[in-house]
Amino acid sequence: MVLPWDRWRWFAQDPVLFAGTIKDNITYGLISKSNEQVTEAARNAKAENFISDLEQGYDTNVGDSGAQMGAGQKQRIALARALARKPKLLILDEASSCLDVETEHEIQQSVQNIPGLSVLIIAHRLRTVRDADQILVLDGGRVVERGNHTELVKNKEGAYYKLLKNGD
Repeated sequence: MVLPWDRWRWFAQDPVLFAGTIKDNITYGLISKSNEQVTEAARNAKAENFISDLEQGYDTNVGDSGAQMGAGQKQRIALARALARKPKLLILDEASSCLDVETEHEIQQSVQNIPGLSVLIIAHRLRTVRDADQILVLDGGRVVERGNHTELVKNKEGAYYKLLKNGD
């Protein structure tokens, strides 16, 4: 079955949660499951506050496919699952699509401060990549510009500037 592009994009951005608790979802597949590792990952994913507000905290059941959680909560739990593995490289493909601007910014700040972690962000919203060390602008599958935000906005004829000018 071939899905229309818009439906595929939505489907691909929907984080996968498994039936069980929040802690089960964060530690899924890990051999060691220390509480410190779980809370650190949740803190870095900006999930700790909403988890601690839940009556059962980390023992809250997320429901089948995370049905008991909101879209932004699901994204933060899925991010915490990735961060609990202490990766060297984290690839985020439209990972903040269901987050409000403030939470998205907090997560970016948090992830940028994790020692030894490189982050590759794939995004359509320019505010998501504005603070990146390097921005690659793609057009038709080819890199047409490269630089940081300040460098790229200087080129008034460039693709990045045109995207910025046309709005996020």
